[in-house]
Amino acid sequence: AVIPGAKFDLMRSRGQNCPTFLYALPREAGYEFFVGQWSGTQLHFSSLINIQSLGQNAPSQLIIYHYPELQKEKDIVLLTAEIDTQFLGTHEAQCLANQAELFYGTDCQEIFNLVKTFNHKPNEFKHTSVIAEIERLRSEEHT
Repeated sequence: AVIPGAKFDLMRSRGQNCPTFLYALPREAGYEFFVGQWSGTQLHFSSLINIQSLGQNAPSQLIIYHYPELQKEKDIVLLTAEIDTQFLGTHEAQCLANQAELFYGTDCQEIFNLVKTFNHKPNEFKHTSVIAEIERLRSEEHT
């Protein structure tokens, strides 16, 4: 996959300031939560259940690698992903990647404020806000 260089710069700078976020992956009966953690140009996703039981030893079910080598010349950043297929399918991994772009690459400050609240005011964060944003996007896709 490819993203524009400017979007990557925005996502990376926001990821340095707000490295962690809670993502909601739609499932048949509700949502499964994943924690995304930026580490340099990589974004690691682990299921919340694994993090709660294994802590820092929780394995990543998805790692997105960003390759900015072509950014100066072509204004693009290449992406690849490593998926633990025992836990995630390609479609689910794409959904998490799209959410990362939505929450970290958005021009809408209200959406990014969810990320800021999660990182800097965790007591004020409501996981239902993430679900509401995902639901809003899904309804826009079907109209």
